[in-house]
Amino acid sequence: MSRDTLQDLVVRTAADVLGVRPEDVAQAGDLTEFSTYTSFRALDIVESLEQHLGVEVDAPDLVPHNLRRIDALCRMFRPRADAGPAQMPKEPHGV
Repeated sequence: MSRDTLQDLVVRTAADVLGVRPEDVAQAGDLTEFSTYTSFRALDIVESLEQHLGVEVDAPDLVPHNLRRIDALCRMFRPRADAGPAQMPKEPHGV
């Protein structure tokens, strides 16, 4: 999966979970800028990405600094996305 494709999936998934526009997520420096962001929503984003990609994130990777930024989420999922068995869906759940 290309870097841009993964980033697009992460942005769209985060936007869907947070109930905001993908454009706003793409421009945000930190997901905590959104009033709808909580630690529970962060885990919803990770869970949705795991389901989309057919991979699982290791518990030690689930630390706050990996869950607040799109670039950090992409870095966390990049090796798994390359090795994972699933194909990327066209849209995240609920879109």
